[in-house]
Amino acid sequence: MTTEKNTYCYSCYGLNIRSYFRLPELPEKKFENPDVVIAPGQAKDKYTAEHVPEGLHFDAIDCFVFKMDSGTLFQVSGGRFITVQFPNHSRVGFPDLRLYMLSPVFNALLHQRGILLLHAGVLCRNARSIAIAGESGIGKSTIGAELCLGRGYSFVSDDVCAIDDIDGSRIRVLPSVPRLKMLPDTMLRLGLDSRECESIDESKGKFSVPVKDRLASGDVYLEAVFVLSVNDHHHIEVTSLKGVEKVEALLKNLIWIEYLRWMGNQEALFARCNAICSDIEIYRLSFDKRIHSPRLLADEIEKSWNLA
Repeated sequence: MTTEKNTYCYSCYGLNIRSYFRLPELPEKKFENPDVVIAPGQAKDKYTAEHVPEGLHFDAIDCFVFKMDSGTLFQVSGGRFITVQFPNHSRVGFPDLRLYMLSPVFNALLHQRGILLLHAGVLCRNARSIAIAGESGIGKSTIGAELCLGRGYSFVSDDVCAIDDIDGSRIRVLPSVPRLKMLPDTMLRLGLDSRECESIDESKGKFSVPVKDRLASGDVYLEAVFVLSVNDHHHIEVTSLKGVEKVEALLKNLIWIEYLRWMGNQEALFARCNAICSDIEIYRLSFDKRIHSPRLLADEIEKSWNLA
């Protein structure tokens, strides 16, 4: 939806977002006062020079700057403002801008707002939610697609589990961008046509599959995390983690752990993770990628957490 000033109004991560750029992946929402404003503008001068490398720059605790290989700059300030500066010689492609905006740029903004980010997808059934964590490429999205599109689970997130607060003994998770990033073979198995979806990561061959109609409604509280790992044992192993092992598994899968350490309050970070771990279960799900299908892994998750 557009406003009188030709901006767009969306909702994501529980935030009201007013954007001068169209972001069709996000649910539209009516509101008067935005929590976040995305607009074209001027980023800090020292990052516009050609010799400044692409990537993330920590300018200050409340100011991050991202530089794309096209020269486009994203400045994230105070957990509220995202400023986009295009280079004079060209404009970045719109799909690339959205991909960058909705992934690392939004992650920076959420960090500034004190939201803890876990590299995990989150699915929900009968008000019970689980996170599937692990390194890039291990199969989080594929298992999430099996549970969401193949078994009717509600969608919460694809690869960013945003933990907003700890309310008593319940860990609340904020709904992320309602899309699944999927490979063509997974789409084919689930009856989807990749030609009808937008390519969002040519290097990995992934497509964006919208799941707005499957987005979980109401507050979502996390009960368990399954941390994926690979083995060569030819069988699936599910291990319930205890004590320090749980905290270490959570810390290992945090997004931008380097930034959190750079901020210097590691004791507070450990204490927060410890508090989260005291109220949820964490399992290590180890499998052989050569022989274990997403369907088998989804079966194991359901059996381990009595979700079937």
